[in-house]
Amino acid sequence: MELLEALETYLADTGQIHALARRQARLLCRTVADAELQKKARMLLLLNLAALARGAPRAPVAFLLRPLTRDVVEQHIIALAAEHPDMEIEWRTTVTDPKSSATIAALLDDVARSPLLLAPLTGEEPEDAAGGYPLLVIGKEQEGCMGFSRYWRAATILEIEIAHRLQDAPGTLSDETAAAAITSVFGSDSILSGAAAFHDRQVAAAALSLRTRFLIVSGGPGTGKTMVVTQILRTLIRAFDEIEPDRIVLCAPTGRAKARLGESIDRSIDLLEVRPAHGSGTERARDLGLKNLSRKTLHGLLCIRPDGSTKYNRTNRLSHQVIVVDEASMVDLCLFAALLEAAAPDCRILLVGDMHQLPSVEAGAVLGDLTDRFAGMQGFPTLSRTGADWTNKLVRSVRADTGSPVHDASSLVLSTPEMVSRAGRLADHALILIESYRSTQEILTVSAYVNSGDSAGALRAIAGCDKAAAVSLDTSAGPDSIGKWLLTWYSDENLVCVRELTDMDTDAVEDEHHPDHAATRSKLDRAFGVFDASRILTLAHEGQRGRRAINGIADRLLRPKLDKGSGRQFFHGQQVVLGQNLHSLDLYNGDTGMVVQSGGGLKVVFRQGKRYSIHGLDRLPSLEPAFAMTVHKAQGSEFDSVLLVLPQYRSPLLTRQIVYTGLTRAKKRVCILGAEAQLQLAIDTREDRPGGAIF
Repeated sequence: MELLEALETYLADTGQIHALARRQARLLCRTVADAELQKKARMLLLLNLAALARGAPRAPVAFLLRPLTRDVVEQHIIALAAEHPDMEIEWRTTVTDPKSSATIAALLDDVARSPLLLAPLTGEEPEDAAGGYPLLVIGKEQEGCMGFSRYWRAATILEIEIAHRLQDAPGTLSDETAAAAITSVFGSDSILSGAAAFHDRQVAAAALSLRTRFLIVSGGPGTGKTMVVTQILRTLIRAFDEIEPDRIVLCAPTGRAKARLGESIDRSIDLLEVRPAHGSGTERARDLGLKNLSRKTLHGLLCIRPDGSTKYNRTNRLSHQVIVVDEASMVDLCLFAALLEAAAPDCRILLVGDMHQLPSVEAGAVLGDLTDRFAGMQGFPTLSRTGADWTNKLVRSVRADTGSPVHDASSLVLSTPEMVSRAGRLADHALILIESYRSTQEILTVSAYVNSGDSAGALRAIAGCDKAAAVSLDTSAGPDSIGKWLLTWYSDENLVCVRELTDMDTDAVEDEHHPDHAATRSKLDRAFGVFDASRILTLAHEGQRGRRAINGIADRLLRPKLDKGSGRQFFHGQQVVLGQNLHSLDLYNGDTGMVVQSGGGLKVVFRQGKRYSIHGLDRLPSLEPAFAMTVHKAQGSEFDSVLLVLPQYRSPLLTRQIVYTGLTRAKKRVCILGAEAQLQLAIDTREDRPGGAIF
């Protein structure tokens, strides 16, 4: 097989490019005149499209060549053999031939040295960011780095916008005014849940928000990121009279994440609403005004059109004074750039997310790029000495009921010149929360080893647990463990409350005045509690331990318990997940629900905060079974117990980020099903996304 055909087929068969990318490469290479150069251009495009699919907006030569390394090719061959045993791998010999790698490496080196070799397809980055870009940009400062113009331009815009916001101070604020705002929000008679409810770093995050227009609040699950958002907003509207609640917007990359953040703010304000009034009537009224904050997806905020253009941009800025972005790890490079370019120069930007979670599906890992400098420092310090001294003045003003100081920002100091240099311009613009209030200590310990890439430490921590521990490793082969998990969590006893919903009256759910409203709601609460108690998470869709196969096992085991004799695609009591956004129904990609039999046939019930919504199956396209979900789809969710299923073969999906994300979906218990070697490989492998913005 010819090298070009082998390369294209290999990348397509292994899912490293999709069908549209193949067509794009074939069409775009025709802009090069010479027939031989067209072949080289097509190979170059295929490799850059594959790098883009792996999340790299601008890739160095080594990253472009990585799919051709023997280890990576073998992983893909093993995965294909496991998932498609009858597939004939015609490209194997050509792709694994060292001469093939050498030929492609020589091509990449030639283009890196001579950016106009494949002109007009390739060329150098223009001096002016507003100038015309070639389709495929060859970097000048980053020697050999290549990327498509859209992403190159986005990275440049992001660098410029963040640099401006880091340089611009938000205006003068006296220490007295700042301290009064912090004390009013966090003081022992004013906080939401008692004097010990907020950790030092949460109070410090609110203090930092008074000092900068660009703030990152990161931390693992259960560290209080969304809770502290409420406190930051309360602090800002106390310290700055000009900030109005109706000019604050909560947004997120997905509708589900947007809804969760809004629900968290609502719960916090509900607590304030029922408590006896403290402080002035004006402060209380402004606090309660936060309950009506605007909530939008980032796409909705920017009004992104079908062609990718936006209503709001550099020439038509957003009017918001504060923009809060939750689940920021899921925001891609181009969306981040569009947001910052559209935000007013004096707008405060608050990014909230877990820096260790899986990055965005699209190219870029902006939150990871911004926080990576702090990730390797013991204790995650983020403040300069000057910033820490100022913050300490404020946090120490928060006192316990005894009157003694309880908060101190000293642990946040970048204490060595090396730390200061590594933090760079982001010193005093980030806060990493480390105190978790959700998962067990065992889960947190193993997760920390995973994040640091210490597979030996993680395996020791797991092995040191007894059989009933919060973290365990099941190395058995076959589907038996999956079936056992399903039958344990969805036992006849646990499913009684689900069976009781058969022929449920939908009016009783939606009409608060219906005589059976309370009883029906109670049944739904119990049924959803069963499903929230556990979830099976997988890495892949295909294979014996992929999402589809495991949901097939669940169908065989649970359908007879819940909907005996049913031959329908969906059955009563089935867990389902949406695969696309349905804005008109206020439902979003990743929302999970339960199928119920009602008088009019099968319906799907979704729980949205404090309420339930019911929809007919015919209104819900892209609905799939969800007793098992991929880790990607489960981001932002939490369950009491999780069975994390690893592939039975060496897979490119095995990375420490996906293991960490799967582990931290569990609050009480997680069982990892997979070979020890597979887990070790995942922890030792970090998913890198080179070519993002440089700060």
